[in-house]
Amino acid sequence: MDNRRSRLSRRAEKGPIVPIPWSRKFETGIPDIDREHRHLVDLTNSLDAALAAPEPHILQMAFMQLAGYMCHHLVSEETLAARYRVAADLQQRLQREHQQFVAEIGRLQKRMEADPVQTARQLHACLDGFIHNHVLTTDFELAAALPKEHAQRHHE
Repeated sequence: MDNRRSRLSRRAEKGPIVPIPWSRKFETGIPDIDREHRHLVDLTNSLDAALAAPEPHILQMAFMQLAGYMCHHLVSEETLAARYRVAADLQQRLQREHQQFVAEIGRLQKRMEADPVQTARQLHACLDGFIHNHVLTTDFELAAALPKEHAQRHHE
């Protein structure tokens, strides 16, 4: 995780931030989780917009909104996994990935006041990685582990 974090940090320091376009490829087939993922992409893109004309207090508010929403979302996924008693190894991996993400958010939060622009760029890189890695792997495994009547796949 440390090497990946340093790669993301270096990438965040350079070049323009590109919004994340919503795509059906992010849809797990779990309607509630898909709505939350869509909202997460929208919030991430709002952070991008705030970075276009950065004002520290706006970036700090966006950070707090994203951090709060992520906590809600992560609890939703873990609750769903526990409710449907998915395999213990998947639940443990889900929790471990969530804990790593929360730790990274905590690390960034400590830096937010000192350097809001750079920290917001690093938050974007962190969220981009979460969306493109965790959502497309672990969350899809979660969807596959749920009873068919709960997870209705929109695509294969």
